[in-house]
Amino acid sequence: MSLITVQDALVAIIQTSEHFNQENCTRDDPTPLGAGHDHVCIVRYAGDRVELAGDNNEWGFTWTINCDLWFRQVGQFARYNDQVSLLVQAIYSTVLAYPTLDTGPAIWQVRPVGQGEPDKYTGELQNWWTVSLPFEIHERQVIALLE
Repeated sequence: MSLITVQDALVAIIQTSEHFNQENCTRDDPTPLGAGHDHVCIVRYAGDRVELAGDNNEWGFTWTINCDLWFRQVGQFARYNDQVSLLVQAIYSTVLAYPTLDTGPAIWQVRPVGQGEPDKYTGELQNWWTVSLPFEIHERQVIALLE
């Protein structure tokens, strides 16, 4: 499935950035949140859309994946915004430097689509702030008819 291929490639690319590595950037694994890191990136599936894209049963799939950025104990909201803006820019700069992310089978575009609002967690995840960076993966496939 191309979605998992792109997710794995995105994780590998983010791990090459100045702020992330194999210890604090994962796909679908929250383990780094309990490992003492100041910031963590978790790449995960976040939804999809399917549309008829042409004749002969050609379909367009738009997969959404989130890069959830987690920040530990950043204190005041203003300080949080500074850290967020620096890491968001670092991730965008790193990912957009790899245009070959779009060249998988049937993939015609992978692009960031903006970031969400920050959330502060309490309880078990006390003192963590998070923001999600959604990426869309646009894919076209011809699905063979079985009838």
